[in-house]
Amino acid sequence: MSPAVALLIEHGYAVLFGYVLVSQLGAPLPSPPLLVAAGALAATGRLGMGQALGTVVVACLLADSAWYCVGRTRGGNVVRFLCRISFEPETCVRNAEDGIARYGALFLLGSKFFPGLGLLAAPTAGQSKLPYPSFLAFDASGVVVWAGAYILVGRFLGRTIEHNEHLFHLTARFAVLAFAGAVVALLVGRLVRRSRFRRRFATLRITPAELKRRMDLGEAVYVVDLRHPMNVAADGRSFPGSVHLTPQQVIARREQIPTDRDIVLFCNCPREAAAAQVAVTLRHFGLSHVYPLEGGLDAWQRAGYPVDVWSV
Repeated sequence: MSPAVALLIEHGYAVLFGYVLVSQLGAPLPSPPLLVAAGALAATGRLGMGQALGTVVVACLLADSAWYCVGRTRGGNVVRFLCRISFEPETCVRNAEDGIARYGALFLLGSKFFPGLGLLAAPTAGQSKLPYPSFLAFDASGVVVWAGAYILVGRFLGRTIEHNEHLFHLTARFAVLAFAGAVVALLVGRLVRRSRFRRRFATLRITPAELKRRMDLGEAVYVVDLRHPMNVAADGRSFPGSVHLTPQQVIARREQIPTDRDIVLFCNCPREAAAAQVAVTLRHFGLSHVYPLEGGLDAWQRAGYPVDVWSV
């Protein structure tokens, strides 16, 4: 048995707790491979299945509660920060906000199964002012379902391996390599999805300086705020004269959008993901002068240009 495997067996709960905690705090470490490994060790009696599940639940609740509190006090800023460091940044902000707005605490039951959403669900729940007792109850239930599913898969694999002597010795010898390979495969898969998304929705953007120049010249511009209503309400800022529509509303009302002027879209997603998706879709429908605002409202305000502000 390799020293690394022996270390995992001897200090299994501590390793499991530390890895999952760091992962749920935002480090790009996929948890499923370790949960499957814990299940396999539980099948051979080297870890207790209930203790392993309890360890994961405690680690997740500590991390998620911290992000809930930060999201409640810092709102959309922390959500955008987490989305930038996530391996699934292009759609996670909007999906997390939509999920919490549509399903409330129920969204927490399945969010960890979806890449990117597991990290964003807790701070988004805090931003939405979901009561903490409800958050804690549904988040704990979701963690039990999520972690339990992977641990059960590992338990099944562990029992299969245990009854095959040749496979057992191979697994003992190459367990660490297999675990590392699974982690690398998940990370590479996420990077590939990100690259495909960027290529699909690559589109010309307009800078705040260029937009301000056109407005100063008296050019008519149709500006659409694509941010989620929850984010708009918490932010307390808007672009002067902008129209607030969801991405779905923009597509549904595309025939009502003026065609005699430039259309500028902005959102709060990293790299203007939602605005880029809508811009590409509108161009497919024949609206050619559609541009995401580079950097969104934050970049516009940082450049010293005016915004409408109200108290929240």
